Amino acid sequence: MQQSITEPPVYLGFAQSLASSELFRLRSHYLPLGKIGGLPSWLNPVTLPKNEELECGVCKKPLCFLMQVYATRDDDPPHSFHRYLYVFICRNPACSQLQDASNIAVFRCALPRENPYYLTDRSLDPDLDGDIANPIQTETPKLCEICGCYASKKCGKCMKSCCENGTSLSNDTTQNKFLFPEMGIEMDQEFAPQSLFEESLDSDASDGDSDDGEIEQNRRISEFKKFVEQHQEQGDIANNCEEYEEKADKDLDFIRFNRFVELNPGQVLRYLRGGKPLLTTIRAPALPDIIDCGHCGGPRTFEMQLMPHLLSLLGVDSVGQSIDWASVYIYTCANSCMVPHSGYAKEFVVKQDFID
Repeated sequence: MQQSITEPPVYLGFAQSLASSELFRLRSHYLPLGKIGGLPSWLNPVTLPKNEELECGVCKKPLCFLMQVYATRDDDPPHSFHRYLYVFICRNPACSQLQDASNIAVFRCALPRENPYYLTDRSLDPDLDGDIANPIQTETPKLCEICGCYASKKCGKCMKSCCENGTSLSNDTTQNKFLFPEMGIEMDQEFAPQSLFEESLDSDASDGDSDDGEIEQNRRISEFKKFVEQHQEQGDIANNCEEYEEKADKDLDFIRFNRFVELNPGQVLRYLRGGKPLLTTIRAPALPDIIDCGHCGGPRTFEMQLMPHLLSLLGVDSVGQSIDWASVYIYTCANSCMVPHSGYAKEFVVKQDFID
């Protein structure tokens, strides 16, 4: 029997495929629970992140919108009645470097209940209201027609509104190729066996029930196949396998991570604001010290974790060089502090990768 014993609970995010005729549900005035890919649905449509904030820290090219999640709770301050986290990433696989999140940026945006952009008496319901324009019309800046960020100019060739780097984007690719596939996000509470929350995990699956044992056996077979593929050109595979299994047996973080993933293989994110992240492996470098909030100087705490299944949904988990991660950990201001003009605060990101 499974039970949730975390307090507060962990919430899992799952991708929701939508027909093209249903994608209107993800527009900003419906305040969607979350979305993956496509253009960002800006909470504050006026005070947007600056173009230089949306540049890759490696190649300095524009980042691509990856995901946004509606993330509020009852004890948030009044200025944070509506609150989103936005995640951007560089499309260049070469910028995805081991244990380095320089190719990723995360922003937090919040608005009070009464604001110039959304209804205060009720929220629009796409099932009841249908596909309608935002009933509150606001003068907003032009957005880049390729990436959906602030457009500071028009491309001289295609005459589209562009961001600072929009010209290179419009010359190299089209909107559909630059953006990730657009999907919604559904959230559900995680339920897990008591044993997974114990401080000391017994790596011997025979102590658990038969289903747990079968899951663990299948995982080890899968990992063994991956190991052989990666080392098939090396001479002493037997010794390498023995060394690998010895390390895997001792890597309790890796075992625990996989057991949680196997309970809900489709999870693309884990949400536990103020809690602890689910670490992937003890073989990766320890998580760094978390930098305090750049606006209020207060501490940041863990809030959200991106999972590796998202990579396969986006079609970027190819063999060889590709966008990759074992987990992406997002830390945000513990005070959810107020940002000037209710704009976008850049938050702290850590990327952890599996190490062979």
